[in-house]
Amino acid sequence: YDQVHLVGRAVSVLCSVLTVGLLYVLGRRLYDPWIALMAALLLALAVLPIQQAHFFTVDSMATTASMLALLFAVDISQRGRWRDFLLFGLALGFAVAVKVSVASLSLLAVAATLQYAHGQRAQAPAPRPRRQHLAAGLVLAGVVSLIVFRFLSPYAFTGPGLFGIELNPAWLANLREVGDLMGGWRDFPPGHQWTDRTPLWFPWKNMVLVGMGPALGITAWVGWAVAGVLLVRRSQQRHLLPWLWITILFLHQGTQWVKSLRYLLPIYPALALMAAFLLVEAWRRAERSGKTLARAGAAAMIGTVLLSTLAWASAFTTIYRRPHSRIEASRWIYQHVPEGSGIAHEVWDDALPVPLDGLPGMGRYRGLPMHPYAEDSPEKLTEMLETLDQADYLVLSSNRLYDSIPWLPMRYPVTTRYYEALFAGELGFERVAEFTSYPTLLGLSFPDQGAEEAFSVYD
Repeated sequence: YDQVHLVGRAVSVLCSVLTVGLLYVLGRRLYDPWIALMAALLLALAVLPIQQAHFFTVDSMATTASMLALLFAVDISQRGRWRDFLLFGLALGFAVAVKVSVASLSLLAVAATLQYAHGQRAQAPAPRPRRQHLAAGLVLAGVVSLIVFRFLSPYAFTGPGLFGIELNPAWLANLREVGDLMGGWRDFPPGHQWTDRTPLWFPWKNMVLVGMGPALGITAWVGWAVAGVLLVRRSQQRHLLPWLWITILFLHQGTQWVKSLRYLLPIYPALALMAAFLLVEAWRRAERSGKTLARAGAAAMIGTVLLSTLAWASAFTTIYRRPHSRIEASRWIYQHVPEGSGIAHEVWDDALPVPLDGLPGMGRYRGLPMHPYAEDSPEKLTEMLETLDQADYLVLSSNRLYDSIPWLPMRYPVTTRYYEALFAGELGFERVAEFTSYPTLLGLSFPDQGAEEAFSVYD
């Protein structure tokens, strides 16, 4: 990739760090410095943002843009100034240019405007010009967001000049294709992993168990529930915008066919804020009660969440302090597999060895591609058997295929049986080497292959 991925990773790191700072600002704006500081700390320790900061993907940047939009929406709800609408429009245009699926941020501007108008009516009836001012502010935000989107996503338009604002048919076709993939309407091998995954529950479970860790994940969602109750029953309006953003994006992404963890990254800051609110408020209530047992319980809850989240982050980041498993496997192959040997590998996964230390990768061996994702047929079975007969070694460089294919037993009965026989040692192959890189803490490994595929197969 001409090393562009290194540039992308640097951008992801910068955006991730900036998001932590923006969350602190948002926490102070909505709550107070202690909740803001706690939220920033929890987000900095959350595992999924740490992982995505290592990747050249759009999600870290989309999260930063979403945080800017949420922050300016809060400004609209508190002040309702022209400048607030303008800045929200800038942030919204930036966010949608990065990732179209966060366009639902626009609803926050509407909610913030209504919240501000409600607050004004509580003080005194808002005059008609003021209502017109708010409506004009929303229009301003919309126009500015479109202008920013025009500059930052030029390929979405036919051009050729700046005023060529007709949408590009190729871009629209790409959106339709992505929509088909996200909705499961298009058959695509990487989509097989989503078969029979329960909407909402599957992404929630992965978020809690691995994306945040159980203690932080449960605390964050309990905080979200408590904030919702306070919002409805006691009209604590400060919770509205972060609560609404969490709800909108989780319902949208969590009900798609593709329910990837990283698609929910933009709500992690708001969830960290909900967790921080719950923890700090629990401590304050315990303090006000004057009961030693209550204070001890609140302190234990805060300590448990912080220490367990730190432990999970420390365990996860050990994978970055050791060689990548595919690098280790490649070096083993160079050292132990004779040149010219036949190495079978799975199409749709990485072939090993990779070019490394001046060595040419598969150019040193006879590469024998296998196609497990092809439709089961007598011809496929014959091809698989012939490839296995020619192979001296068989490489499975991740669990991507052998964990997703069994989810479709009626479509892949032969391939499912192939994996069962392979792992049982019935095909004439024996396991000569295995390389894993699991999160590790104090000598204990935590295998994470049961999590969503993308969480483990890349790093």
